[in-house]
Amino acid sequence: MSNSTQDVIYLRKSRKDDEASKTNADVLSTHERTLLDLANNLGLNVTDIRREVVSGDTIAARPEMQRLLTEIEAGLWRSVIVMEVERLARGDTIDQGIVAQTFKYSDTKIVTPMRTYDPANEFDEEYFEFGLFMSRREYKTINRRMQAGRLAGAKMGRFVRWKAPYGYDKVKIEGQKGFSLAINKEQSKIVKMIYNWSHDDKLGYQAIATNLNRMKVPSPSDKTWEVSSVRHILETPIYAGKIPWRMRPAKTQMIEGERKTTIPRQKYGDYEVFDGLHEAIIPFEVFETIQQRKQQNYIPKTKTGFELKSVLSGVVYCGLCGKAMRRRAKSSGSGSTGVKADTLACPSNACPNVSSYVHIVEEKLLEALSDLVKDYKLELKDNKANKTNKDESNLKKSALAQLRKEHETLIKQRETTYSLVEQGVYSTDEFLERNTRIAEELADVENSMKTLEEAIRTDISQKEYQSTFVPRLQGVLEQYHKSDSVEFKNKLLKEIIERVEYTKEKRGGKTGGKDEFTLEIRPLIPMSI
Repeated sequence: MSNSTQDVIYLRKSRKDDEASKTNADVLSTHERTLLDLANNLGLNVTDIRREVVSGDTIAARPEMQRLLTEIEAGLWRSVIVMEVERLARGDTIDQGIVAQTFKYSDTKIVTPMRTYDPANEFDEEYFEFGLFMSRREYKTINRRMQAGRLAGAKMGRFVRWKAPYGYDKVKIEGQKGFSLAINKEQSKIVKMIYNWSHDDKLGYQAIATNLNRMKVPSPSDKTWEVSSVRHILETPIYAGKIPWRMRPAKTQMIEGERKTTIPRQKYGDYEVFDGLHEAIIPFEVFETIQQRKQQNYIPKTKTGFELKSVLSGVVYCGLCGKAMRRRAKSSGSGSTGVKADTLACPSNACPNVSSYVHIVEEKLLEALSDLVKDYKLELKDNKANKTNKDESNLKKSALAQLRKEHETLIKQRETTYSLVEQGVYSTDEFLERNTRIAEELADVENSMKTLEEAIRTDISQKEYQSTFVPRLQGVLEQYHKSDSVEFKNKLLKEIIERVEYTKEKRGGKTGGKDEFTLEIRPLIPMSI
């Protein structure tokens, strides 16, 4: 239950404000002035204003509402001041229930220009929930109209998405509503080349991405070409002059009590396609041939019978691009022996990091871990290092004490602003400006206090952990050498290592250089604590 004496304003535009915004009226500023006057008349202590600047129909899509609900649960606010209750939640019934229950059980009031709602009051609770219910109905009606409008536009060949695909520019249709696409000359050359490689040369996604990166062709994201970028271009019928509808529909599921929304790509033929107003970059027959060949060669992926093949899986990462290194099985020798020499390589085809044999990387890692045991033992015996650590701990405690004094001073300053605004010395704007500044300073001080308190607790726990880490590391190495299980060895490594960064910039020749790489090990406990 909230015992707070502070109040917060929550501002969010609704769809019905869009007409006002077309006249260049700053809707949020108008609402802010209205609610500040309301707060002043009711004698409320406004210490913060939350502006929802993103558009979202669910709580998950509105970061300020998520933050506000968390603070309400913690009892930080006495009331939330809003233009109308519908601004708080107009998503599905789950979101509305979360909002209603959060306000009810925290005893937080909702203040609007029309009336003040106390969710703990039975009659106010019913009125509040009815308002949310009507808001939900209005939202669903508007959403249906919008989707119907987009579908009608797609059937007429218009481009109804927000961003033009690679190879096109989004253009306004002259004399009509809506948008279409115009060919981007430079990018369309790359699109044609990708389709030629796939259709004529029968190259796969990875091979096409490799070719584009070798040619230094900028990708749609101005980074390197990846398989996903090539797949998107080859599976999108827009390039054949068509407009797809619900090619990637949103799919919401409840997974372990949480709502998860995904946008899986539909197979060609499972979604609607309309003739577009825009010019095609490639013939429709070419597009269909590629889709048919892909579906004929498609083999569903499955994890049934999956067996871990590398002890370094999820342990070693690329030191140049940060991606997890992958094991690749390759034949060595004349080929008649059938000997397999597994290598460890970066999955990014544009990354210059050179691969190495897995068994050599594993040997070097184990040697480094053995050296790490010796280093930890020496550090524990180093009195100078222990003294430095103690001095650092004392400095943190001293800084925390100073922050607590500063926190008390800011609290007194905030109380003074309340007094001055009641006496009329401060205007509402001046009051809000000073209170906002104090609130920001308080937040900075409280965050710094929290960080220092956490650091002090971490110092204590790490010192306790370090005393047991060396024997644990020794035990892991002993078990590792005794075991033949890849999964068990992988699990042992993850118990003591956060990650290992691998870097090799030069290729090794036949006579040597196979172990000329660096491993940066990040153990689960840092040195010099």
